[in-house]
Amino acid sequence: MARFGSREVADVTFYNNEGVPVLFLDTLKLTNMSNEAERTYITGGRGNPRLLAFDYNRTATFEISDALMNPKSLALQAGVEVETTPQVIHMREVVDVVGGSITLKEIPNSDVRVYSTADGYDFDTATGEVVPAPTTATFPVTVTTTKAVAFYTYEATDNVEKFTIRSDKFSGFYKVVGDTVITNYETKEEEAWQIVIPQAKINSAFEITMEAEGDASVFDMTLDIFKPDVGTEMIHFIKY
Repeated sequence: MARFGSREVADVTFYNNEGVPVLFLDTLKLTNMSNEAERTYITGGRGNPRLLAFDYNRTATFEISDALMNPKSLALQAGVEVETTPQVIHMREVVDVVGGSITLKEIPNSDVRVYSTADGYDFDTATGEVVPAPTTATFPVTVTTTKAVAFYTYEATDNVEKFTIRSDKFSGFYKVVGDTVITNYETKEEEAWQIVIPQAKINSAFEITMEAEGDASVFDMTLDIFKPDVGTEMIHFIKY
């Protein structure tokens, strides 16, 4: 029987219960499979040695770590869909006051709160003004300083993606297929290797880390593996 070395991650595809592919990941840093089981013993006789062992409670998990953030992946973990409809964006802008007017980057869809500022950070809310929903990005203001800070919202319509974490939504069950290569020890050639998980549930807990220092953030996903409704197979390992 051939022997193999493993030094590569898998590309992973998720399928929903209807067999429709819903997510493909090919920037993974980690695709680890772990299998566990509990064991109990019958002991007896002089010195109470172990006589028999029984294994039970087979569990398996599949751990994924992605180098890149994927909104669809995070949405699957949250149990929601990615929305691509227009969305309201909150803006804070430091602008120059030129000829008694300011020009914003976007056309507001709300009232604009404008405050005098010297450095773009400090401002006095008592001396500001509220400009009723202007219809253009440039409009007159009453502030007398050369700089102002403006707070407003606008509607983003291009390349918008949104997912929402909800208190009553959690991840679901998926079929998971991982494709990778393993190296044949005898031939030193890479051979295709596929992992098929008929039924797995994504863990709904996840973290989004944003730090200015240290290593770049990775995005982790843990899947609990289940046996199907009919049969006992949990994971298929296929070399082809």
